[in-house]
Amino acid sequence: MLKLFSGFSLDMASDFTGLRPGEIDWLRQQGIVAPKKKASRYVYTFTDLLVLRLVRRLKINDIRVSNVKKAKNYLGSIDPEKSLINVTLYIGARTGQIYYIGEEPQQDVMVSITQQGQLVRKDFVWAIPIGKDLERVRKEIISLDKDLSERIAKPKPISLEAGLKKYGLA
Repeated sequence: MLKLFSGFSLDMASDFTGLRPGEIDWLRQQGIVAPKKKASRYVYTFTDLLVLRLVRRLKINDIRVSNVKKAKNYLGSIDPEKSLINVTLYIGARTGQIYYIGEEPQQDVMVSITQQGQLVRKDFVWAIPIGKDLERVRKEIISLDKDLSERIAKPKPISLEAGLKKYGLA
């Protein structure tokens, strides 16, 4: 599990997702991501980063990002330890709306997340594999969290002189 990260700065979110800070700010203003405000800056969660990476993938494929908010429920339920490699995005071939996100449904019909629970046949959707993108972000975050945990667990030794100065004894 993530031990240290309760949030990521705008610059970190930009690095992890490939979106420019201005784009991320615009998405925040549109309500697509809802970072928490701490002091004078916004702090983005693991889920926000997954949503932002999804937005980037949609932009690459020239697909509207207007209903990405509906996919947030799925992305918000993801355990950071769980692999995301099999996640696929299903988009209406004619409408461009996100109908489903997750692992491939076993049936030929899926329940739409944007059409109030309507059933949608697989034949009428495009399947976009986004798992590799999301998995890359997940692994980078886990790795960064692990590195920081190890650094904190192993404090750097300081010289006697520096220690004395630190406590006003020198």
